Amino acid sequence: MLFRSAFDAAGNVGAEPLFIHWAVEGRELQKCHDDGQYDSYDHTITGSPGQKIAVRFQAPTWANYVTKFLFYSANDQQDNPIDPQLPTTMPFTAWVWRCTTDSLPGNTGNDGYVPFPEPYGYPEDEWVTVTFPNAIDIRDNANYPDKKFFVGLEWEHRLSPYIYEDHASATNEIDFKSFRWNWSTWELRNQADTMICAVVSDVPTLGNGREAVIPC
Repeated sequence: MLFRSAFDAAGNVGAEPLFIHWAVEGRELQKCHDDGQYDSYDHTITGSPGQKIAVRFQAPTWANYVTKFLFYSANDQQDNPIDPQLPTTMPFTAWVWRCTTDSLPGNTGNDGYVPFPEPYGYPEDEWVTVTFPNAIDIRDNANYPDKKFFVGLEWEHRLSPYIYEDHASATNEIDFKSFRWNWSTWELRNQADTMICAVVSDVPTLGNGREAVIPC
């Protein structure tokens, strides 16, 4: 907002300042993946109890902590038995995984059940923000080399939640960042990426300092 003095036709300066302002409009968080197409998603990924999904991220140099992550909640096409207007998403466990030497998810760095505003409380067909109970410090180069980390979740209930993924037109496997647990090891999903974004900050306290969303 700028402040300028008001003048009349005779050139007299007004007693009160004239306020000049403008609206800054930002584009909503895009639903896009490696193919760069807006609203591009073509598949829904689900799991059974114990199934896990992880997405690899590289934090900028100024970022020191992972504070949140976002996932694009798909429509499960089912009516909530309590309220048909609400989704049927059940609780799941949110994780930040460390990196192993071969760039696979290692041991968990933090975990905690996603806080629900109420049972079945998450919306569908939109980005959902998940806040970790404690910020995860990624400055430990032994566990988060060059501030690389994985964010993802583990299903506690079958088919909950539904998450969109995109079969992006990547040219090689390194362009894909999603991994799924096959009950014995992590496997690269070399035909699709999961619609999960990470949120990093330079300080551990939410709402303070510098914060950025790392896109999927």
